Amino acid sequence: MLPPHTETLAAFDDGDAQHLILSCRDIRLRVCITTAPERIEPAFVIPANSLAALRLEAARQLTALQMGNPKAFTRPPFMPTRYDRARLSRLLAVADAGATGASARDIAFELVFPRSTSLVGDDWRDSSEQRQTRRLIAQAARMIDGGFWRLPCFA
Repeated sequence: MLPPHTETLAAFDDGDAQHLILSCRDIRLRVCITTAPERIEPAFVIPANSLAALRLEAARQLTALQMGNPKAFTRPPFMPTRYDRARLSRLLAVADAGATGASARDIAFELVFPRSTSLVGDDWRDSSEQRQTRRLIAQAARMIDGGFWRLPCFA
């Protein structure tokens, strides 16, 4: 049922259904497979709830992919590089630390520069560590304040 070169990235069987994450070229698919003894051919079953439109679109895209049309996907999948994942994780950690009341110096020497010795006084005020940490705090604040919409997955 799936195109050639589709690989299973993760699988989970909960007894009633098998949940799969598949990768085909640069497209990720999340699929839930259940048995329906009364059905002879495979079928999509989509509950009529608030996620119906989203699931219908996913079914349409999967069908197009099965028929050999990978351009049927309406937007490219968000595939951050290792660097992007690390950067986003760091920004989230900085934002979380700031939300709990950590100072810029605490953020700097616990998250941004964990292997450096803590600076005090004028050494801290004039340091590149302080400037870089303040820049990261500002970037995290911009991301939280709607900057995440500029990520490729929302383009």
